[in-house]
This record gives sequence, C-alpha cells and structure tokens, in this order.
Amino acid sequence: MCNIKIEMKKYLLLFIITAFVMSCSKKVEVKGKIAGSSPLERIEFVEASGVATLPLVNIGLDKNGNFTGSFDAPKDGMYVINYAGRQNLIYLEGGQKLNISGNAMTFPNEFVVTGDAKKNNDFLQASQKFLGEYGSKINIQQLMAGDEKTFLKGAQKIEADINKNVDDLAQKNNPGKGILEWKKNDVKVTILNLLANYEMAKRQMSGNPSFKVSKAFQDYETKLEENKDVMVKTIPLYRQYLLVKLSPDFQKFAEAKTKGKTDVTTSEVFAQFLKDRKEISKTAKDYLLAFVVAQDIHPGAPAKNTEKIKKIIDTDITDASIKADLVKMQVAINGLKVGEAAPEASLVKADGKSYQLSENKGKPYMLFFYASWNPYISEATVPVLKEVVNFYKSKMNFVL
Repeated sequence: MCNIKIEMKKYLLLFIITAFVMSCSKKVEVKGKIAGSSPLERIEFVEASGVATLPLVNIGLDKNGNFTGSFDAPKDGMYVINYAGRQNLIYLEGGQKLNISGNAMTFPNEFVVTGDAKKNNDFLQASQKFLGEYGSKINIQQLMAGDEKTFLKGAQKIEADINKNVDDLAQKNNPGKGILEWKKNDVKVTILNLLANYEMAKRQMSGNPSFKVSKAFQDYETKLEENKDVMVKTIPLYRQYLLVKLSPDFQKFAEAKTKGKTDVTTSEVFAQFLKDRKEISKTAKDYLLAFVVAQDIHPGAPAKNTEKIKKIIDTDITDASIKADLVKMQVAINGLKVGEAAPEASLVKADGKSYQLSENKGKPYMLFFYASWNPYISEATVPVLKEVVNFYKSKMNFVL
C-alpha cells in the first residue's frame, strides 16, 4: 500500500510538471489544408498587438494545399494571418496545437479552426459576423449629425447591444478568459473611436479650436478607459484613438518646434511632445512613440535620419520588447552600415541544414536569400549564382 502511494505521488508530480511545462510553452503548432491553393502562396502569422512586428513564420503549401509549421508566440492574444494579399485575425495561445482549413478563394476571410484554439476562434468569428450584420443596420451618419445628448444615447445603446451579443456568444462557445477580456475591451475601444470622431467633427463644424464636449461626454469616455494600459498593449485601435485625441495639441506643438527647420523627423518632435504629457502613462508613451517611429522607418531614408531613429529607440522607449521589435524592423528595412557587426541569427540553408551567422570566420561571406519555393525564381537565379560562386570562391565563402 505504501509503495502504491509513493507511485501515485510520483505520477501526480510528473503530471503537474508536464502541465506546467505545457502552460509555459510559447510554441504554437499549426497545420491544415487550403483547398485549391497554389504552392507559390505562403501563409504568415504576425502578432496583431505589436507596433513594429515582422512575420513570426512564413509557411509554404504543397501542391495539394497542405501546410505545417510552428512558431513561438510572444504572448497569448490576437495574431494576423496573411495569405494571397488578404488577412484576418486569429486568437492564439502559447502551447496550442491547431488545424486550419479553408478554400483558396476565401481564405483567410473564412476558415475553420479545430484543435486547441477551436472554442476561442468560434467565439471570435461569431462576434465578427454579428458586428458585420449589426453595423449594416446602423445609420452612423445620422447618429454623428445629431446633438450630443442624442449621440451619447445612441453610442451607449450600441455598446449595450454588442456586449449582450458577447455575453450570449460566451455562453454558447465557452471561450477562454483571455479572449473574453480582449473582446470586452475591444467593444470599449470601438465606442471610444466613435466618440473621438464625433468630437473632432463637431470641433471642425464649430470653427472653434477650443471646442469642448460636455462633462457627461467626458465621464463616459473616462468610464470606457478604465483598463487603458491593458488596452494600449493589446488593441492597436486604442492607440489610434489616443493619437486622434492628441492630434490638435501635437499639431500646435509641432508647428512651433519645426518652424524654419527642414531636417526634423516626426519621431523627434513627437518624443519631445510626449515628455511633458504627465497624464499619459509610460506604457502608453512607449506604444504611441513606437507607432510614430515605425512610420519613420522606410527604405531609402537618409543615413542621418536613420541614426536619429536609432537614438530615439535607445533612449526614449523603455519597454524591452517594443525596443527589440523596432530594432529588428529597422535592420530589416534599412539594413546595416558597412562595418557593423551582423546580428546573430539562426537560418536554414537550401539543403535543410541549420546555420548560425556566428559560424562566419576567416574569409568574407556572402549570404544569398531567395524564394526557393518559386520555380520561376529558382530557374532564373541559380544559374547566375553558380557563375558568381565559381568566379569568387577562392576569395569568399558562400551560404545558400
């Protein structure tokens, strides 16, 4: 009997350890089939709540439309699926295994999820469908044209109707706590953007830059913003709302700071502007500044501006994950300067073997990237590449 108890305790401990490891895992394993797809198409997953995020994975499909892949999910939350120039949202959590099926004509606008992520995404898709149908029945122009009291009443009814649907769908689909919290905040952000657009329209119509909405309007906004730091982290549309609210003050500030200057980036001015805004949390400042910085990172940017952006990322943004995302984005878009050390990276060569950039030693290396899954590119590229390799192989090392 004693031995049985010991064995039971041992297996219980193993179960607890296994469950803990699974709950802490960030890896998402995904497979599926897109009927009618072409092997030239790819499926990408991108973190939706990021500010300057690059694709986490780029998955190929075989001739029958089957695909399989995995990636580390930085956080539980919304991700964007990119395919054939179209995109849609999917809710994912670290450690999940899921199957996605769809048709090439409609994917990812329409798709079916089975496996660990089924309940959450059944809930998400049902709520998206409701919003599409509900939105088509609302006369937004009429609502925006009304007086403030009527508008507030209409906005509160919209919020109540959507929240009722969220509650009904939660009972039906039994989604996880994370996506339910996200959806509740998403409803608030939707209403906040409606309020911001109303206020901006009325200010323009009044011709008075100092136009103010009523206390009742402001109180409703404050109530909707109870979870502002959570919303700024998880919902990009809330960042857009904050930027719209800040726009009048920022325009005045920017006009004064840039008068007579031609080499000032928007990021520089916005970073200065945020420093004196004590009502904005540091978390919100990081996300808002990162959004503006990301717009200033583009191909062909002058070297002077690139250096300014680097400095802003290093000194004005404190969140480590945001900082890392912006650095990756800048390297991906602007590249490295001659003489700079290449960042460490794990790559997969054409022969399927792994390769670390740190393996580069001795002679200079040439890394060649191309769409190996595309036969047309391969046919045009590989013969030329072979000539280059044969000509320079005594002077350089090549990695394909």
